Amino acid sequence: MLLAALYRASSYSRHFRKEALSSRRYLLYETSGHQRIDYFVNTENGELVLAPKNDLRSPWRKLIDLLDSSFLPDNCKKTVSRDYFWFTTFNFLQNVVNCCIGVLSTQQLLRAVGLSSSQGIGRSASLNWVLKDGIGRLGAIIFGTFIGNRFDADPKRWRLWGDIMYAFGIGTEIVSPMFPRYFLFIASLANMVKATSYMLRLPTTAAIRRSFAKRENFGDISAKANSQEVLSNLIGTFLGIGLSIVLAYSWWQLSIAYIIYFVLFFSLNYLGVKGLQLRTLNLQRSLLLGWSYWKFSQVATVEQVNYRENVILPSIFSFGRYIRVGVSLRDLHLSGSELAALLDMYRHAKYLLTIQRGQVFIVFHGEARVKDELQAILQATFLSRENGCMDIDKLEQSYIAAKEHVEEFILELKSKGWKTDEFLHSGAQKHRAFWNIKPTNNNNNNSWQLANSVNGLNFVEK
Repeated sequence: MLLAALYRASSYSRHFRKEALSSRRYLLYETSGHQRIDYFVNTENGELVLAPKNDLRSPWRKLIDLLDSSFLPDNCKKTVSRDYFWFTTFNFLQNVVNCCIGVLSTQQLLRAVGLSSSQGIGRSASLNWVLKDGIGRLGAIIFGTFIGNRFDADPKRWRLWGDIMYAFGIGTEIVSPMFPRYFLFIASLANMVKATSYMLRLPTTAAIRRSFAKRENFGDISAKANSQEVLSNLIGTFLGIGLSIVLAYSWWQLSIAYIIYFVLFFSLNYLGVKGLQLRTLNLQRSLLLGWSYWKFSQVATVEQVNYRENVILPSIFSFGRYIRVGVSLRDLHLSGSELAALLDMYRHAKYLLTIQRGQVFIVFHGEARVKDELQAILQATFLSRENGCMDIDKLEQSYIAAKEHVEEFILELKSKGWKTDEFLHSGAQKHRAFWNIKPTNNNNNNSWQLANSVNGLNFVEK
């Protein structure tokens, strides 16, 4: 009887599972990193059903992928040349050898200033000094794992914040003599902040210098920049020596000197990055270009857009807070029937755009290219002008207008000197969805269906 009961329970379970699957209709799937989620609509009640896929990678494969994301560029097999791996391997080994001998040289320097290794003091001081550097660099590695793929999109902002972090690291080192018992902790914290600032400044500096080159003279520009840096460091060193003699290690004088330093350091860096004229398309510059196109019927110049660009805060804290680009489908908070209707509305496009809670949300297809992304930006800026007002009734009009003007928009971008071969995404914009795209029927210009004509889709303020 027990076997019979188990058989009946198994039959009921299979029956209900089959019935549940038959009441679901597949819509699309979404990826974010190695995570995949399938989206279904319940045909009985219109609810959205999410089915996350299990990560089938082995622990060894997960470890390798973690190391790849920490130390190699995103999608490196497709985004870098083959000689990158050859050069990087030997450069890595060279750095290992260099740091190894650096430990011994640090110990000898400390002995030279009077620390005796015979009593163990020199060795202890050397160990503290090396640990300070090691802990600081480890923190920079962890930071770079999460931020590294965002440098290309916003080099101005990351360069500025890198300089700010460096200034805070300097301040931490200045106050370290006040707490001698916690030297290792304070020095490690300061070194971690400074190492992180270097990680922010070096790649962004390379991207900025590359924007200066009008021909293949990036190496010459970098070499001259290094010469300028050496000269400025020499001048600053001599000024610092003279200043240290004048201050005579007074804490209040050091505090005033640091405040003056911070104000000068930040102001000079802000003026420097504010004057940059980057020609690449990121989210913030693309939004400014879209708004200027609809407002003045022409594309803004490189100088105009770079002048208006916010180099301190991300666009989500300024004028771009009304437009969310590259979001997850879960951020839309749609029911299954609403998502199905939205897919039908954008059946010829490689993006989904809707309005929720006073914001424009854009979901990109996994095969979306620069043209599709710029069309989505045009539609979003058509809906949300600079005052942030939303007009749901213009959803159809905005789609048609963006589709008709995107070719002209791209041509004008090229004529004004903008680089249209790539749209630079921030690392946060990593969600991609995949659905079946129907071929465009050129003979049917009325294929777009309004939201209120599609059963189950109701764009309301939520």
